[in-house]
Amino acid sequence: MLKYEDFSCAFIKQNRFLKILFLIQGGIIFGVLLLFLGRRELFYIKASDLIDEKPLITDICYKAFKSVVDKNPHPYLVTQEIINALKNNDFDVTINKVLAVRAISDNKCHIVINDGEKSRSFTVSFTENSSFPFIYMLNQIEEMEDLQ
Repeated sequence: MLKYEDFSCAFIKQNRFLKILFLIQGGIIFGVLLLFLGRRELFYIKASDLIDEKPLITDICYKAFKSVVDKNPHPYLVTQEIINALKNNDFDVTINKVLAVRAISDNKCHIVINDGEKSRSFTVSFTENSSFPFIYMLNQIEEMEDLQ
């Protein structure tokens, strides 16, 4: 027959073992929670490009600017005044890499490019009209300071 002292000693040993397992499990859960909370910010930054407030203007900004840079302005994306000005003036910009395209207001976007030698920044303004084929048409390009 099992004595009370033997049962108490076995119970205390088993209880210690369970406490150690509980602490290890709590530590693992806490570590996973810290990893999840730390990575949540990274997921937010990556998802921010998907959750864009003005996807149309950023897309039109890129395509209209690219058509102007390629010296083939698209008549659905660029106003006739800009097309005429490009015939008379040289707009000498090359795009090696587009670094950013962001809408900065309802009718403006900001585009940052690298031309192989330096980074250049442009503010592109648009005219908005629902009768336009793509709602927006580029009507002004303003270059900001460039970085060497």
